[in-house]
Amino acid sequence: MVDYLNSYFGHVKTGQKPHFRGPLNWKILDISDTIKAALMDIHVIGNTSKEHPKLKRMIFFPISDTQIVNLYFDFGGTIISGIDSVNPAPMLELADKIIASFRLEVGPQTLADWNAVKAICPDMSPTSEFGELKWPINPKDIGKAQPLPEEPKPLVELIERGKEKLQKN
Repeated sequence: MVDYLNSYFGHVKTGQKPHFRGPLNWKILDISDTIKAALMDIHVIGNTSKEHPKLKRMIFFPISDTQIVNLYFDFGGTIISGIDSVNPAPMLELADKIIASFRLEVGPQTLADWNAVKAICPDMSPTSEFGELKWPINPKDIGKAQPLPEEPKPLVELIERGKEKLQKN
């Protein structure tokens, strides 16, 4: 999924800045008894800014050991915040109702494949949290990207002076 996001969105620039931002608002959805889906937003920031994005809501789920499905809602270029924004609540509510209605019926071969993998790897849950990817990236770096690091936390360092240890902020 990360390679897909990077290859589709991660290398696109407007000037020297990324044209897209994401994934944001990451959630895991139960779409069958075995298969989970990842729900996320991609912000189209293009010539605007992070404060005035256009929205794409995307859902990914596997349908075989080598294929995933990507469904997305594009909202027709609606700016979701800022001066020229439109209230996106009704559109988002409709999209969320459609997404909540998804149900994947798993066939016997897929279920057998799933159980074979589960015997080796009991926890196949997708990550419940996923950070924003650092975009833009160089196309040759697709497959190597990592999520943005978390905000730095204050460091407390112990310094030994004589026999006592003092805290340094």
